[in-house]
Amino acid sequence: MESNFEAHKELALASSNEYLDSIYTFAKQNRAYGGKICGAGGGSAFIIYCKDIELLK
Repeated sequence: MESNFEAHKELALASSNEYLDSIYTFAKQNRAYGGKICGAGGGSAFIIYCKDIELLK
């Protein structure tokens, strides 16, 4: 997931922004395994993969 997200950001610069990058950084710092943005046309979802969602609160 992480490598896909990084590749996606390189191919489509508008696919992420500082806010989304800060969410991703927070998740990774709090033991998330990875994440990526899914969807198109401005109606996307950010999927974060972690073992225990309570760790991200």
